[in-house]
Amino acid sequence: MKEAEVKERMLHLRRKDSKNRTICSIKLNGNFYNFYIGPDANGIIYEDEGEEYILVGNEKRVWRGQIKENQEIEVLEHKLEDFGFCILKPDCFKRGLEKPIRKFLKSQGFKVVLKKMVRIEENIIYNLYPYFFESSWEKSLIEYYKSGDSQILLLGGDNCIEKLLKIRKTIRNKFILNDNHPVINLFHAPDTREDAIREASLFFEFNEIKNHIGFLRK
Repeated sequence: MKEAEVKERMLHLRRKDSKNRTICSIKLNGNFYNFYIGPDANGIIYEDEGEEYILVGNEKRVWRGQIKENQEIEVLEHKLEDFGFCILKPDCFKRGLEKPIRKFLKSQGFKVVLKKMVRIEENIIYNLYPYFFESSWEKSLIEYYKSGDSQILLLGGDNCIEKLLKIRKTIRNKFILNDNHPVINLFHAPDTREDAIREASLFFEFNEIKNHIGFLRK
């Protein structure tokens, strides 16, 4: 069976496990394992003294993330008008880039409909990035977010998710400092609409999102 066919079969058999991760079962050397299918990496989930991990090359990544089931998120996903979610990260403010970036967002057709300044704490970080963490990357990410305030933005506009991913790439290519750790990258935007709603729900109440974005008309 070709590699592409194997991947297609795995995606067809995927399901959610008890921690709401996307997995499928595979047989290896006569034993069945859970194979993790995530946006960060793919790999067999092993367990050592109660600690779950995957191996990416020679790198051990330990499960730290949290993906919480939320019925309100499902409602928003199916009924919410198009919207964007992004975070201006601590280095954005330390370097005085928040105004140019917000101006750029406006020039691309976005309107800020809700915003909040926060110091993102550790428990929220693990919900924002619900993945397997490599230890040094995890440490750098937490120290980075806790080093200063971030601004959380809900944006109105059209084709928001796709446009924000392009904007994320543009901002990082233009302003990022190459000698910094990769987590220090100015601007966060989620990859999917589902992630955008899940992440927005970490910072705003259900009714805040609904009232500022609006539901689709039937």
